[in-house]
Amino acid sequence: MALPVDLITADPDINSPSTIEAELDLYVTQVKAMIPQLNAALTALNLNDLSDTSTSSISIDLTPGKTATVTASKGFVAGGYLIFADAAAPTTNSMVVQIVSYSGTTLTFDPVTTNGSGTKTSWAISFHARPEPAVGDHEIYMTTPIGFGSTDLNIRGYSVTQRSVGTAITHAYTAANGSIFTIVDNGKYTVELVDAASGSNQNIGVSVNSTELTTNIKIITAADRFALLNNISTTETSYLAANNINLTAGDKVRVHTNRLSNTADVTGWVRIVKTQSL
Repeated sequence: MALPVDLITADPDINSPSTIEAELDLYVTQVKAMIPQLNAALTALNLNDLSDTSTSSISIDLTPGKTATVTASKGFVAGGYLIFADAAAPTTNSMVVQIVSYSGTTLTFDPVTTNGSGTKTSWAISFHARPEPAVGDHEIYMTTPIGFGSTDLNIRGYSVTQRSVGTAITHAYTAANGSIFTIVDNGKYTVELVDAASGSNQNIGVSVNSTELTTNIKIITAADRFALLNNISTTETSYLAANNINLTAGDKVRVHTNRLSNTADVTGWVRIVKTQSL
C-alpha cells in the first residue's frame, strides 16, 4: 500500500548565495525525516499482498470515517493511501482514500478524491500514491510600468493587467507604494520580469516582505532579496526569473530597484505564477 512519504521541497541553488545555506539545511532535515517514512513503507511492502476486495456497502462521497470489511493481515498502514474502485465500473466509480486505522478485518478511511457517484457493494482495493495537491491556474501578469512609488521610492509600479486568474495572488497599485503582489496560498511560485535600464549600474530584483523600500535592492537585508540583477548597463533591457521559491500566505512580493529603471520605457512586465501547492 502507499504510505505518506514527504516530498523534498528544498531546492538549493548555487547561484543564490543568500539562500543556499538555509536551503541545504532544509534539504538535510527533509532527507532525515524521510528515512523512517521509507523504512515504514518498505516494511509494509514486505508484509504481503497490497490489494484486496470488499463487499461492504459504501457511498462514493467525501464523508470521512467510512469503514470497509477487508481481509486481515494486509499491509495497510494508517496514513497511507488506497483506491477503492467499483468492480462493475472501475473507471467510472472510484475513491482515493487515506487510511485512518486498520484492525483485524476493519479498515477505517477518509475519502480524499472521488470519481462517479452512488453506493456500491463490490470493491477492488489497491494501493495508490499520495494525491498531489491541485495547483490550479493562478497567475498575475502585469505590463506597462509606471515609475516608482512616491513613498516606497525603489518599488516599481505596473498599470495594465494582462492576465489575472485564480485566487493565490493579488495585486494592488498605489502611487505611494507602487505595485504590491500579495500571496494568498502557501506554495512554490515563479516570478519573472523584464525591465529597461536608464543608466549604468542599474540594480533590479525581487524582494519579499522587505521594509527597506527606499533602499537599493542590492544592499537590503539578504533574507528579503530573492533575486537580483546587478550593475546593468545603460539602456539595456534585462530578463530576470526567481523560479520555484517558497512563499507563504501574506507574503508581500515587490519588484525592487535602485531607481535606475527607464521610466520612459513601457515595454517592461512582471509575471507571478503558482507552480506547486505545499
